[in-house]
Amino acid sequence: MMYFRAQMSAATAVTSSTIGNVSQTPSTPSAHASGNRIGGTAITPRSSERTKPCTVLSDALKNAAKRGVDVRLVLPGIPDKKLVFRLSRSYYLPLLRAGVRIYEYTPGFLHAKCWVSDDVTAVVGSINMDYRSLFLHFECGVLLQHNSQVAALRDDVRATLPQCREIHISDCRTSIPGTLLDSVLRLLSPLM
Repeated sequence: MMYFRAQMSAATAVTSSTIGNVSQTPSTPSAHASGNRIGGTAITPRSSERTKPCTVLSDALKNAAKRGVDVRLVLPGIPDKKLVFRLSRSYYLPLLRAGVRIYEYTPGFLHAKCWVSDDVTAVVGSINMDYRSLFLHFECGVLLQHNSQVAALRDDVRATLPQCREIHISDCRTSIPGTLLDSVLRLLSPLM
């Protein structure tokens, strides 16, 4: 889950009762060849929430946080795949240093794949935020814009935060062998 929120004036705020737009956004190798993109321009919001960052998305999240956007990530605190969990955690330190707030869901495994941006746009679907899901796998997502369900999803994310442990820079310490393992995992991440 991801949450992005920029400062909005009362004049630009969108009410949650707006019916808005809903569209399916497929993710297939052929869709990307024809120029179709998941989330379109909404992938670089003024504010947002995300899962499983990869390098390109990690850079976008760091840049948004540096611009003052409230970027929060809610990630699994209990892994289903230990190496992928370790790989995801290897991105924590640079994200935290940039101002991204990271939370790990502790009651159980979190498998949500969604993001909310500026209380106006949201994506929900089977899409992981990694190279394989975005460019190689057959995935599906629903893009919600100016829709009452965006506020409902935002409220669900906010209700999840008290069940999470916030990660701090001091939690990211690792040994030299751990740093080496993280580097190898990053090299292999397109295959994972």
